Amino acid sequence: MENNDLLAMQTVAAMMILPSDYTKLKTKIGKGFSYMKADEWKSWVLVYSPMLLKPVLPSNMFNGWMHYVKTCHILVKPSISFIKIDQAHRYLQEFCQSCEDTYEPKVLTCNMHLHLHLHDTICDFRPMYGYWLFGFERYNSLLKNNKTNRKDGFETTYMTKFTADTYKADYVRNTLSYSSLSQAAPIKGNEPLPPSTFPLQSLKESTMSNIDYPQLLDYYKIAYAMPNLISYHDASLSQYFYNSINDNEHRDEGIVICLPEFFADNYHSILPVHRIHLEIATAVDVTDMNEERMLVIPMPKNTMPEAFMNNYAL
Repeated sequence: MENNDLLAMQTVAAMMILPSDYTKLKTKIGKGFSYMKADEWKSWVLVYSPMLLKPVLPSNMFNGWMHYVKTCHILVKPSISFIKIDQAHRYLQEFCQSCEDTYEPKVLTCNMHLHLHLHDTICDFRPMYGYWLFGFERYNSLLKNNKTNRKDGFETTYMTKFTADTYKADYVRNTLSYSSLSQAAPIKGNEPLPPSTFPLQSLKESTMSNIDYPQLLDYYKIAYAMPNLISYHDASLSQYFYNSINDNEHRDEGIVICLPEFFADNYHSILPVHRIHLEIATAVDVTDMNEERMLVIPMPKNTMPEAFMNNYAL
């Protein structure tokens, strides 16, 4: 991949909006993915690559890579059905076959072979979320960043620093005084503080705006099947219905294409938390006709894919 391709991808990546639990790749793509960490590989595979690689790679390479992306969407979840395990295995078979057809034999490492054992591993030991070693790998950076003088053993140096940090925390707790605690009753064991210790800050009364109230009322009519509910000021609600602006076009790589505008405010704006199905990442795409479109990329729900990326990526 040429440097110009990497820089072009980095420019597009800078305009993408990611969910809060995905790491944004601010410069790593343009620098050739140097020193990538596990959470950054997670973002690259699941969010950035489906959009950024399509205009760069030949179709056979891109389609082969998307088999791997679809596999990751399935296997990194903390719960998985047997049907999904079989589906992920088929994706991995297609991914490995595409690599064999496309790349030189030296690319087909042992990791490629291990892909095809994941099906049996998950059937035997349940989802990888429960037994991968990523939690332990995180501590490697903590240990690696401890500087030693190469005279004493590492264990002594690490415990000395740990003890010093503990003493510092105890010192802060014992010496700092808090005015809010001066009148508090003595605390014994894990006895909770009295309510007077941390008085709640009262907020000024507020009312729902005239824009939000009709939307909430419309939502209640549908959610509770009570069409006769009326507004406290008898407002007409017919003006809050609008037509959809989505073009409903779907790409094979799991990206929904929409016009770059939002719906007008209506009762759909009221969304209970339990109705939120997936997080999404968004990006703006410009067609050959210089028309802007919004790309909506659904993200896997409840995932921890970092170890999967570390251990099984090419």
